[in-house]
Amino acid sequence: MITLIGYVVVRDGMMEEALKLVKEMVLKVRETEPDNIDYTAYTSKTEGNENKIYFYESFENESALQLHGANLAQQFGERMGPIFDMSKNTMTKCERII
Repeated sequence: MITLIGYVVVRDGMMEEALKLVKEMVLKVRETEPDNIDYTAYTSKTEGNENKIYFYESFENESALQLHGANLAQQFGERMGPIFDMSKNTMTKCERII
């Protein structure tokens, strides 16, 4: 199993559009990627984090992760650029401890 944890940074004034896009992305991933175990998005009201959307993602294997990346780029890539500051995004590949 492969797990990614991280966040995307939403450009100023774009949170409403970001939430709509993320909801669409999450539903599409869950519906069309059978080797996706979990794909969940979160927001935070903690000061300094208001413009971030956090993701928790788990995949069966590396090929599922690669398919996911290709799907996101193909289906949502053009729409993500104006909404997210892609240069500030973080995504960390994690390994379960227990």
